[in-house]
Amino acid sequence: MKKIVLSLIFIVVVMTSKAQIQYGAKAGLNIATWKGEHADDIGERESHLHIHAGVLVNIPITDRINVQPELLYSGEGVKYDFYYIDADRQKLGYLNIPVLVQYNHPLGFFAETGPQVGLLLSAKLGDGKIFVDNKDDFKKTDLKWILGVGFKSKYGAGINIRYNMGLVELYDEADLKVKNSVIGIGLFYMFSAKK
Repeated sequence: MKKIVLSLIFIVVVMTSKAQIQYGAKAGLNIATWKGEHADDIGERESHLHIHAGVLVNIPITDRINVQPELLYSGEGVKYDFYYIDADRQKLGYLNIPVLVQYNHPLGFFAETGPQVGLLLSAKLGDGKIFVDNKDDFKKTDLKWILGVGFKSKYGAGINIRYNMGLVELYDEADLKVKNSVIGIGLFYMFSAKK
């Protein structure tokens, strides 16, 4: 087993050492809400606007296939007319770590998919003016699957749109089953792109 792991590490190092690894930054808008078994039981639900921003590394594996890990701050949550409490929005802040596989077309278009782990940084419940911390109500990690498309110019600038589908329940309480659901629209720039 040890030999297999070392062989895989060696292959990855050799492949990436000859590849033009690119580094970049990105930022954009999240349209966030909740889905799930009890999403409609809490109140009248609306999408909520947030931001995301962070850095990325793009690693070519073949001429058409890349792997792209990212490190992003992501604002998420939901806007509700809650039935049970005097509040109208739940804000969640995550440090998201997606690892995506991209298929690239020669014209600059790409499709991407992969898992994302989110570490909960903050949770605030409020009415738009006054918020209370309720981080203890939520699980500390979130797991999503990402589906996305985008375009990258030869100058390194690009745009993408993603659907981040929540895979796990958000609350520690087993009797409240909701998951994050986020559409992200972002702009990015690859600093080491060929000119």
